[in-house]
Order: sequence, then C-alpha cells, then structure tokens
Amino acid sequence: MKKIILLFALMAFVACKDEKKTGKTDPAKETPVAKEKEKEVVPAYPAIQKFDQELRFIHDELHVFDEEISVEEVAVVPGKEKDTYNFVFYFSDETNYEKLENYYLALMLYPEDPSTIEKESDRKRGLTTKSVKCELVQDGKSVALVLPDFKILGKKMKSGKAYLYKPGGGILNPGRPKLIIKEFSL
Repeated sequence: MKKIILLFALMAFVACKDEKKTGKTDPAKETPVAKEKEKEVVPAYPAIQKFDQELRFIHDELHVFDEEISVEEVAVVPGKEKDTYNFVFYFSDETNYEKLENYYLALMLYPEDPSTIEKESDRKRGLTTKSVKCELVQDGKSVALVLPDFKILGKKMKSGKAYLYKPGGGILNPGRPKLIIKEFSL
C-alpha cells in the first residue's frame, strides 16, 4: 500500500514539474499587468520613404542625448538629386518619442576638403550644416528620423556631429558631448 501511495505521489510530482517546464499557465490566472505589457507597442508613425539604394550605416554606437532620448544607429543613402544625401537616425526603443518631437536635429559635417563646401561662410569654418524638425517615421519596428536632401559636394568626411535643440531654447544638454560620427565616405 505504501508503495502505491509513493508511486502516485511521485507521478504527481513529475506531472507538476513537467507543467512548469512547458510554461503552460491558465490564461484566466494572468494578471492585468501582464496583459498590458503584451499590448505595449511602439507608437505608429508614417512609414519611412522608399530609397533607390540600400542604406549604408556610418554609426552604430548608442549615443545618449539625455536620459529619455538616445540614438542607436545612423545611416546614409544618396538622394534623388545629384550631390544630395539622406541621413537616417534610428532611435532606441527606450526613447521618449513625444519629447523628441519637440526638438530639431542638427547635423554638422566636416569635409576632408573644405573647398568643396558651397557657402563661403561655412567654408571658412570648415563645416556644412543642416537641421530638421524631429518628424518621426517608422522603419519596421524601429522609429527613425530622416534628414533629407543634404547637399554635399565632397565625398570624404573627416567627421560629423549631431545634436538636438529648440529654436530660441538652445541645445539639449550642452554639457554632454554631441553624437560623433567618425570618418566616413559618401
């Protein structure tokens, strides 16, 4: 009799252990918090435009502008017009997109040959710059910002720098380093 009871107890123990391994749970026992986490998704933004060529990634290190805004990658792709390029900034999933949309993104490029810079004032400074309001787009599961049609005559860049700012409000976290893109070619 003891052997039969022991056998049933052993089978019950093994059956319970197998249930834990498969991860099966009763859907009725799930907490509302768990259900909310499953529903949490990235906000839907307009789809990113279609480019004629593949994106080429020129920066792939996480850069934190502040505690709520960070960039994971930067890519470049030729624009439709001659000597224009689109720069695509991919933001981390933890970014506060609502906050980001209140800023402008500026990109400064330092060509290897400053004589290729169109404006005389920029040529003296050795850089060319463009900025755009942060209007976000969706690229698959990633949220991005496209800085479109940046006219650049030189093809080799010593570096690039990007930062966020508000017109009249200044640069976001001016004490923090800007996003630095190391030497690259277009």
